[in-house]
Amino acid sequence: MLTTDLEDEGKMRIKIMTAILPLLIILSCVSPADGGDIEAPEEPAFNIQPVWKLDTEYGTTSQPLQDGRYLYIVESNSVYHDEAAWFRIAKVDLESGAFAWRSPVIWDRERTSPAVCGGRVFIQTYAGVMLALSNEDGSLIATIRFASTPEESKMHGADFHLVADESAIFWAHWDADPANPRGLARFDTSLIDYSRNPSDIQTIAVEIVWGGEYSILTRPVIADGAIYVLTYNREYWDRSGYSILAAIDCDTLVERWRRNIPFFQGSFSHPILVSEGSVIIADQSLACYRTQDGTPRYEIPQDESNLLYEVLLGGAYSGAGIFYYNDKLYYTKSSHYKTAEMNGTPEKFNKNILCVDASTGRLLWGDMPPQSPSLGTRPIVAAGKVYVVAYDQLRVYDAETGKLLGVDMTIRNGGNEPNALYNGKLIFFDRDIKARKKTLTAIQVE
Repeated sequence: MLTTDLEDEGKMRIKIMTAILPLLIILSCVSPADGGDIEAPEEPAFNIQPVWKLDTEYGTTSQPLQDGRYLYIVESNSVYHDEAAWFRIAKVDLESGAFAWRSPVIWDRERTSPAVCGGRVFIQTYAGVMLALSNEDGSLIATIRFASTPEESKMHGADFHLVADESAIFWAHWDADPANPRGLARFDTSLIDYSRNPSDIQTIAVEIVWGGEYSILTRPVIADGAIYVLTYNREYWDRSGYSILAAIDCDTLVERWRRNIPFFQGSFSHPILVSEGSVIIADQSLACYRTQDGTPRYEIPQDESNLLYEVLLGGAYSGAGIFYYNDKLYYTKSSHYKTAEMNGTPEKFNKNILCVDASTGRLLWGDMPPQSPSLGTRPIVAAGKVYVVAYDQLRVYDAETGKLLGVDMTIRNGGNEPNALYNGKLIFFDRDIKARKKTLTAIQVE
């Protein structure tokens, strides 16, 4: 049984929020109910027809991981500072809509999202350990610590995100203290001894393979044998400093290239997309670089003053990613329906659902749903239609023109999830707030 005192982790999270508070104040995320009784314009209806539904105890801040046909989710009781806190990983078959397995309950709080590496499933906890689970049945097969004590191990563990190739897991441990940067860590899974008792703690050190002098908050991305990282710029709001975008070879661990970018902050959750020989970043601004050498295809520096005359193309702090479709980028952002009013800027430039030309960075269309809070959800595009799962609705657009095709007002969602697309089905969570449950729902879209 794993238990832990989460006080130190809570302090660290407060430091993180303090570091990014200036932008949160500017964007001022609001809830869907904020603003009183405002009559929303009538919009066309769209009624979903579920292919399957699966009740889950998904009540966590960890984002699901899709690996082909399967979705790995973390179920929990969402008790963050209580010894009764528990979680488990569940593997869902996206074809049948059934659980492939659910792991035993773990009496701790998950610290990261799951990762699949070498045919096994990994997750880190607040107790300072990493658990390895069988991908066949979800059973515990190894327990790893990164140093001799739990406190030291926590210092070397991940915050939020794990990314993996076939033989190693990478992560960044962000620290709000500028005197304590962490860089990019790598864990070699071949060092695990699976013949030992799964509950026995194995102490295996991690290796800082890049940027030990830098802090990294953004989720790295692995593509085409390289891992792409974006460092955090603490001086962004002083209009100085820069973020570093770098590509590191996953096998040799040699830096392929790096680029200093002064108009990025590096504080967004999932701003990086690698596709078609390009690495696209929707941070405070939008930019696109060649994966070969890091040279820019385009850069569109913007700040809040640009709202006076154009739509901001930056992403969302808690964004779940960008969707690429037919040389276009689809993503959501942190603006909300009161942003223009609060900033004294034209309403026509206030958008939080965007479609951008992937080759040029030119805005093709955008929308701001009535009374919409800030969004971070990843749009899913299929058969020429864009599906945006927001807090209290599912919106459907024409992918080319941005014409609103319909809205289903029965959906309730966190508004900042990656969603999934498998075999012509859109898969998303529909939540029951009072019951603290979420129903994984699939609808046919192709």
